[in-house]
Amino acid sequence: LSEVRATDCFAQDSGGAMVVDQLTVTDTAIFSVVGALARDIHGGAVMARTVEANATLALEDCEAGKYGGGLYVTELCEAVHIAATNCTSGRSGAALATVGANVSVGTIVVAASAGLAGSLIHSVGGSAIAIGSAEIRGSTGGLWELEAAVSATVGTAVAHRSEERR
Repeated sequence: LSEVRATDCFAQDSGGAMVVDQLTVTDTAIFSVVGALARDIHGGAVMARTVEANATLALEDCEAGKYGGGLYVTELCEAVHIAATNCTSGRSGAALATVGANVSVGTIVVAASAGLAGSLIHSVGGSAIAIGSAEIRGSTGGLWELEAAVSATVGTAVAHRSEERR
């Protein structure tokens, strides 16, 4: 894709803005979702099997009923930069939720977001997660919640006026 700008999107189940098999965003592309809701299930902005993004994935005011307020990925997530602002999830993974997906993210910035019953990043089922740096600004929830992850690493994590709910 060279440019995606989606606003005020709604899905009853999953993928408020889109449900795709593979989302590929080139390094010169613009990808922005503002105001997306997946009311009942997962992926407030996007639900995908694979995400390969060499540009910023900008997600703002996105919400999922259960997991993945911003993104919900089931196989592979490779992204240079994810920016999630004011994203929420009914359970966990306000910015990103994965199921069995291997994750490699250069930088993730989460601002004013909340995993209402858990974390900002949620991973289930044998995922291997590598994040170069994570910056959390004014958000609620732990950095991540892992269920049966193979491995998880973060090079640098910085939190600014965030709070963890338990």
